[in-house]
Amino acid sequence: MLIILAGDSRTAATRRRASPALAFAGVTISFLGLFLAAGAPSPLFRLEQQEWGFPVWLLTIAFAIYAIALLATLLVAGSLSDYIGRRPVLIGTLGVEAAAMLIFLFAPNIGWVIAARTVQGIATGAGVSAFTAAAAEYAPAKHKKLGVLAGSVAPAAGLGLGALLAGPHPGLGVQRRDRGGVHPGAAEHRDVGDRKARRGQPADHGSVAVAQQRDLVAAAGQRGDQRPQGLSPLPGVA
Repeated sequence: MLIILAGDSRTAATRRRASPALAFAGVTISFLGLFLAAGAPSPLFRLEQQEWGFPVWLLTIAFAIYAIALLATLLVAGSLSDYIGRRPVLIGTLGVEAAAMLIFLFAPNIGWVIAARTVQGIATGAGVSAFTAAAAEYAPAKHKKLGVLAGSVAPAAGLGLGALLAGPHPGLGVQRRDRGGVHPGAAEHRDVGDRKARRGQPADHGSVAVAQQRDLVAAAGQRGDQRPQGLSPLPGVA
């Protein structure tokens, strides 16, 4: 009987030792994911502007509203986890962030994008203090500095990874359009050349060469216009 109780106590002690490590890993990954989701939409705003045709001042609002919502929520609800506990705030933050990403995914216009960005700022402002405190609390007892390091590195790393993961896809799409797109003048000259070839007349290769040069110039201009722009008014703010 004593052996069984001793074995149970050792198992319980092992679970208690393992639980903080798993909790620390989960909090750190979730904290990183929170800011990864915050940084992912930024490279897409410029492309959405070209697709939907909204003015530049709305693009500025889409960038700035996130910082405004984050700061306002941080001032009002930054210490909420000290009163109701870490877990409810962390779970609620991740739920609100998921809702914001769904709004981004199905947004039909810039108004919905701005609304999603606002919700995202509220989620980040409410959760950043709770995640930072939880990372410090759940850090291993012998390596408490890891909690401070995770709380400091996760925001910047998440924003950078989010922009990095979302950034290449618009560029690839632009390259595909550049390769597959044909300048109207080039299409006209090529049609004329094809008709002459069918009639047995020599094609005007000089005109086709000029049209191809126009293609290259137009493609270079499009790649320059597709460069994403963003505002970073505060450290850790997309």
